Amino acid sequence: MRTALIATVILLGPLATACGNDTVRAEDPAGSPTASASIAAGSLTATPVGLAAAVIGHLDGWEVVEASGGLTDMEDTRELSVDLRLGNADGRHNRLSIQAPDPTYLSGDREVEPCVEEGRMAEGEGASECRTLPDGTTVQLVSMPYGFSDDNADGSAAAVMLSGPDRELTLMWETYDADATLPDTVLMEIATDPLVGWTTSAAHNAEGERIQGFRADDRVDRDGEDGYDDSSPDVQPAP
Repeated sequence: MRTALIATVILLGPLATACGNDTVRAEDPAGSPTASASIAAGSLTATPVGLAAAVIGHLDGWEVVEASGGLTDMEDTRELSVDLRLGNADGRHNRLSIQAPDPTYLSGDREVEPCVEEGRMAEGEGASECRTLPDGTTVQLVSMPYGFSDDNADGSAAAVMLSGPDRELTLMWETYDADATLPDTVLMEIATDPLVGWTTSAAHNAEGERIQGFRADDRVDRDGEDGYDDSSPDVQPAP
C-alpha cells in the first residue's frame, strides 16, 4: 500500500510549486456552505476558488494562510487543483493539496478499482481504510505517522484517492507538526463530499470569490484549431 502511495506522490509532482507568497484570507470559512447543507440544487463546473471554498468549509478551526490553484487542460489531462497551506505563519508545514480531474475527459482511460477489503485496518505504524459508496465509487485512505518529505520524521501524512463513475479526486495532506494534524475522519469527509471536485454548487463558486490573495495558475494547451496539437504546452497564467 505504501509503495502505491509513494508512486502516487511522484506522479503528482512537487506539491510546493503551485503556491505563492500572498496572504490568504477566507472570510468566515466556518460559515461557508457545505454539500451537506444542500444550498444549491444540482451542480456545475467548479472554479479553482470554488473548489477551495468547498474544501475550506470542512476545515473548522484552521486558518488558511496561503491558497493557490487553477485549471490544467493539456493533451492528456484536464483537472482542477488547489493547494492550501494551513495554520503556520509561513504555511509550509501544514499542506493540503487536492486534484480533481474532469471525469468525462478520456473516460476510456479510467478504471474504478474495487476495495480489496472494506473498512479500516492497521498498516504498520499507520492505517488504511477503504469504502465503497452507494454509487460504486471507491474511496481509499492511507495515513502514516511520518511525512512524505525526507526531512519530515516527526510529522504525519495521509492520502485519499476517490474513483467512481462520475467523480475522481486525489487529496494529499502533510504536516511537520505531530500535534497539528487533520483527522482521517475529516479527510474522508472532504473526499466524499459530492461538491468537492470537478463539479460543485453555485454557492461554493460564489463563496470562493471572497477568498482574498488566492493565486491562480492555469495551464492550458489549445494551439490546434481543431483541438490539441503536439506542440510544447502553453503556460497561460490566470488573471
